[in-house]
Amino acid sequence: MASFRCRYCGRFFRPDPRKRGGSPQKTCGREACRRKHQRRKNVEWRKRHPGYGKSRRVKTRAWAKAYPDYWKRYRVEHPEYARRDNRRRVAAKKSAQRSAKQTVISKKLVERLLAVQEIGPERSAKQTVMARRVEALVEALVWKERAAKQSVIALGPPVVG
Repeated sequence: MASFRCRYCGRFFRPDPRKRGGSPQKTCGREACRRKHQRRKNVEWRKRHPGYGKSRRVKTRAWAKAYPDYWKRYRVEHPEYARRDNRRRVAAKKSAQRSAKQTVISKKLVERLLAVQEIGPERSAKQTVMARRVEALVEALVWKERAAKQSVIALGPPVVG
């Protein structure tokens, strides 16, 4: 049986012999490659069906208006589902908060690194210019480490030492 190169990781693989007909196997079967392939296929599908999401929302909202107490009643009748869903919501909210904080940290770090870049490479052979750039880089990295552990709002100027 012939071997093929995975589109995503570049490794060679032998296709699963159970897959017959249709399109040939595109990935080596590793989890990461399968996920990348599925994500790509989903993007392509959404491009071919641009109005699908909107039409589904319209139908879902119409159904929800016709059955206004459905979810309230469902949660009462299925308490385990309600507990799982509540835990999922709390985790999603915490994740969103962490993500927002990381976005702020990343923006600030980029600002600090751009300030280092402005010091100028034209005279980088001089030790004073190099020392200032290295010191600024260290300050930026220390600030990032501190910011990851504290509230971004509570942070002051970075302290090196």
